[in-house]
Amino acid sequence: MSLTGVAQLAISPGTQWVNSGNITVNVQNMDFVNNGTFATGSGSVKFTGNQSSSIWGASSTAFNILEVVKTNNSKILLGRNINIGSSINFISGMLDLNNNNILLNSAANLAGESETAQVIGTGGGYVEIAQNLDAPFSANPGNLGATITALLILEMLSSEEVTLHRRVQE
Repeated sequence: MSLTGVAQLAISPGTQWVNSGNITVNVQNMDFVNNGTFATGSGSVKFTGNQSSSIWGASSTAFNILEVVKTNNSKILLGRNINIGSSINFISGMLDLNNNNILLNSAANLAGESETAQVIGTGGGYVEIAQNLDAPFSANPGNLGATITALLILEMLSSEEVTLHRRVQE
């Protein structure tokens, strides 16, 4: 006989989870379900383990630092859009957009992507960043993989804020 268990770190409606300081919350082989309020502070949330995990819930979730450390072909599956304040750090495993989106703060980035640790998109989705770019030279906003050099074009715009989408479709 084989039994499969599912574990969740669940924030209930009306509940506030507030991290103070630079702490790391380790979510090992569990789903992250936010139906309340989650304030990550300056810390990180690290998804680890050898089983896939999901991020979902009724409430919007903003992570300061999201760390992907999944093994055994497991991944993180988005069940809703998320916001990133500082970075997504890829160590191992995939982050599947699952037809959802990641919105990066203007100073945030993707770090450590490789063939075995990256954003994928079952069903589609995109990673977005908006930055002010005034005559950029070899700028790569959010480390999304688009290098921008524009000496004249952006100077002629009334606003230098540029929004980039890295669309992912499998």
